[in-house]
Amino acid sequence: MISKFFEVFNNLDNAQLKELEFFNDFPKSKLSKSQKELFKNLIDDKRQHITHNEHSFKKKYWKNKTIADWNKNKTAFQKVIDRFLLTVLHENTFWGNYLLISYFHDHHLEKNFNLLWTKCVKKASEFVSSTSMEKIELYLLYELKTQKKRHDRNPKRKDYLLKSEQNLDAFYALQKLRLACEQLNRQKIIGKSNHTKLDADIIKLLCLKLKDIPEIQLYYNIYRLLLHPKKEEYYNNSFKLIYDFNINFSKDIIIDTVELLMNYCIRNFAQVKYTNHFRIHIEFLEKNNYLLVDSLIDIHSYNNYLAICLIQNDLEKADYVVKKYSRKIFPKELAKHAEALGKLRYYLYMLDIKKCWEIIMKISVDDKTYNFAIDKIYLQLYYFDRDHIGFDHKLRAIRRKLDKEKKLNLVARNNLRHFITVLNKDIKNKEINIENYKSKLSPLDYAWLKKALKTNEQHNLCNIEKIS
Repeated sequence: MISKFFEVFNNLDNAQLKELEFFNDFPKSKLSKSQKELFKNLIDDKRQHITHNEHSFKKKYWKNKTIADWNKNKTAFQKVIDRFLLTVLHENTFWGNYLLISYFHDHHLEKNFNLLWTKCVKKASEFVSSTSMEKIELYLLYELKTQKKRHDRNPKRKDYLLKSEQNLDAFYALQKLRLACEQLNRQKIIGKSNHTKLDADIIKLLCLKLKDIPEIQLYYNIYRLLLHPKKEEYYNNSFKLIYDFNINFSKDIIIDTVELLMNYCIRNFAQVKYTNHFRIHIEFLEKNNYLLVDSLIDIHSYNNYLAICLIQNDLEKADYVVKKYSRKIFPKELAKHAEALGKLRYYLYMLDIKKCWEIIMKISVDDKTYNFAIDKIYLQLYYFDRDHIGFDHKLRAIRRKLDKEKKLNLVARNNLRHFITVLNKDIKNKEINIENYKSKLSPLDYAWLKKALKTNEQHNLCNIEKIS
């Protein structure tokens, strides 16, 4: 059973933990020295992704001590959390300030109203381009100002009205575009979308009206790219906007739009331009500390980052990705398999077959999708060892699975069939031109096969020379 204190504490993110640690050291935390040390242990554990309930925490830190003392400490900790969250709410959120501004407005406290209003507008406008949330904040602020000046005939009131309307339009346009992009992006995966012609007409009208707002034009180009994926000018326009360093896009917009462009690059990995651009995008996120969430990397980002380095034969960077991120993958339930698979792929591209055997013999997988990947690597290892019996046995097993199970999508199944065809022909010394299969293989498989076939050819030449 999780107490109220642990339920709240376990939901704090890393940024909040850092603030809480500072708060813990100040007198306003009202903790004794021993309580502060105990509380710090709790924070350190959470940073290491160790979450406690009351039982596990007492077992680790409260051995041979009384329940009464524990309850006293738990109450003190709960008060710290309560005071901390109230402080954060007062100091860091728009809504606390907005309630105060509304109070000043309703009670005709002109000076207080103007001072806090100006501060909030400045904060919400600090990015040249803002998120949709900041647009609604600005709308609400200007709407308050408009209401305050409703009997004022001064031309400045018209300016407040205009800004109120513009920010409302911008908020709606950004929300509409963001959701439309997500729907169209998912359509590529699930094959359907609820995006209608009416949605498209509304978006077009809004974006034409708001053509001077960079974030709206950025999303609008990505939106049109998703509607018309062969029109590369929309991709190019989006790329230029994101990397125009005169435009200071907010963190949320950068992460969202760069990930949409990365998905487009993944679908076009066969073109060198998009493999290069994917690397630019992911390293841009990494450089700006946007790649990790709470010190963890999404499994797809990890797999794709490693894949792009292998495709480009940048084994030094691939080694860096494996060493830096393989222990930071989320979700946790897939992390172990992803870490093992990532290392196997890296050593396969290094052609370090001995290391691959060491890793793969320790793997036990019950996930059917991962089983395909592991079976494929077994086939590659038998191929390199020239183990014809092991190779033929695994080849038949993979083909049976492909016919029987539908865990892989059609493109992945076809790619795998062509991959095993190439290996099968080469191990049987049949003539093969790898270039004929370039469009039929995944870029990752194509890159590996070119290297493997070349190595095997050199190996055969050496054997012929020895025999001669």
